Amino acid sequence: MAVVSVRMDDATKRKFNAFCDSVGITVSAAVNMFAKMTIRENRLPFDVKGEHVPAPEDN
Repeated sequence: MAVVSVRMDDATKRKFNAFCDSVGITVSAAVNMFAKMTIRENRLPFDVKGEHVPAPEDN
């Protein structure tokens, strides 16, 4: 079995741990669920959007 290391700020880690505890899963299980869903659907399991940046006008 492989080990994956993820860097995140302390507050995010604390809140993610609390969420996982509240739904009865481990952080490892949550990350594995994310990976498996990404592979199964061949996409990220959520929308990724950025701010609309208009194209520069020709001068």
